[in-house]
Amino acid sequence: MDNSYITKATIFNNRLSGITIIKMYNELDIIILNTDILEFNLKTGDIGTIVAVYENGKAYEVEFITYSGQTLAVITLKPYQISAINAKSMMSARNIEQAYI
Repeated sequence: MDNSYITKATIFNNRLSGITIIKMYNELDIIILNTDILEFNLKTGDIGTIVAVYENGKAYEVEFITYSGQTLAVITLKPYQISAINAKSMMSARNIEQAYI
């Protein structure tokens, strides 16, 4: 395992009850949104760029832009709300309502 993962142990009644492995992201990593965020018109599958990492990966500031480079949103997300891009990820495009541009 490389350094881009952190391990979190869960202790219950003084016993190890589970281990969670969490992907660590870095600034400028490209990510995929895992959930809709309606107040910013963001949808599951939208692509963003990490612009800041908070508290060793407890949260990430992510920027979402149009193909022309216009920023749609810069928001703070938790690790469960994002996924890494991989070789099988597919880029897609969708139109944004005028009110959000």
